[in-house]
Amino acid sequence: MLRELSDRRFLTHLVLFCSFNILLYLFIATQYHRIPFNRLAYSLGYHHFIPDPRASGGKFSLLSAMAQSDSQWYLKIASQGYFYSPQPQTIRDKSVMQNLTFAYFPLFPLLLKLMDFFLSHIELSAFILANFLLIITFSSLYLVVSRLYSRSLAAKTAWLVFLFPFSVYFRSYYADCLQLLLIIWFLYFLIRKKYLPSAVLLGLLNITKGITLPLNFLLFIPLTVQLLRHLLRPVKVFSYFLIAAFPLGLWTLYNYFQTGSPLFFLTVQSSWFHFHPQLPPIAYNLLVIFSLPRLPFHSDHYSQIDALTAVISLFLIIKSRKFLSPPLWWTGLTIWVVPFITSDLMSFSRYQAVSFPIFLYLSSRLKAFPYFVLLSFLAVVFFITSLFFVNWHWVG
Repeated sequence: MLRELSDRRFLTHLVLFCSFNILLYLFIATQYHRIPFNRLAYSLGYHHFIPDPRASGGKFSLLSAMAQSDSQWYLKIASQGYFYSPQPQTIRDKSVMQNLTFAYFPLFPLLLKLMDFFLSHIELSAFILANFLLIITFSSLYLVVSRLYSRSLAAKTAWLVFLFPFSVYFRSYYADCLQLLLIIWFLYFLIRKKYLPSAVLLGLLNITKGITLPLNFLLFIPLTVQLLRHLLRPVKVFSYFLIAAFPLGLWTLYNYFQTGSPLFFLTVQSSWFHFHPQLPPIAYNLLVIFSLPRLPFHSDHYSQIDALTAVISLFLIIKSRKFLSPPLWWTGLTIWVVPFITSDLMSFSRYQAVSFPIFLYLSSRLKAFPYFVLLSFLAVVFFITSLFFVNWHWVG
């Protein structure tokens, strides 16, 4: 590991990546006014634990501007904890920041609270934590793909992931970058058949975001096969199961003692999504895709961007079947299927930002020139997206 971290090629990419993000923040700080501040959406479409100074006529603040949308929930949870009100009218009331805090899993808020213990400035703590995770995740993706494939493919994949326009959320105060980091190392140890670190990382992933809970099957199935073939002792297999399930068990117990329902986080998550009253989510989403020409280019619950992302990402997943190892391929498929069959297409593009196997396959198929063209196009779109993002326009 130390030899790989000191490799000149890796260090060059790391320095360039850090420089890119510094340039991004300078660009946002100097060019934010190019896109108007969306006062209507800010007032009616979002919750605000810490108000953006511009809402009351104040000056632009980079720390506040990066605290978009769901970031406000993470800041609140890290500062004040989870809140439960037993009144039925508040369980699904999206106008107040009460019960809906349970929709957000606890690992990222815990890390943020730990950081804030030393700094006592929640937005600064969140900004530092986000960028620390950003650097660690970029490095991890490079190192893991280098070990599994090659250094050249690792560099191509890492840049493609982190210049994907919706990876702007990795720079915000979201759990997405932490989720990607845990997925990367969970899959690496799983492929290497090192089940103990796989179980530990899966346990942490289970309390990061709910969308990847089905990834538990990637560990449980091979462990069960090993058990049935008498290649692992029952005690060891049971201990791996317990390690992976323990954090989620604590989270469900916390939900139970606070609300009376161990799965209360699922109850409140369902309030975010809107469907046709007579159609299940999968049918509704298929209808949206088939209506692609008539959709708005960009919107919150349905848009051409999200519909195209769903179609293109599924195409890449199908095409990558023979190239990716089974754990990587099933991960890509899981990250696509779960939001498609459980919710509308809101945030679907953002969810795919953590599906690095898709970007790995795409990088492997693009030659130097088309790869450079695609990366340049994504970089331009990324910078434009960042200006909409910090001005409270819905992105992703």
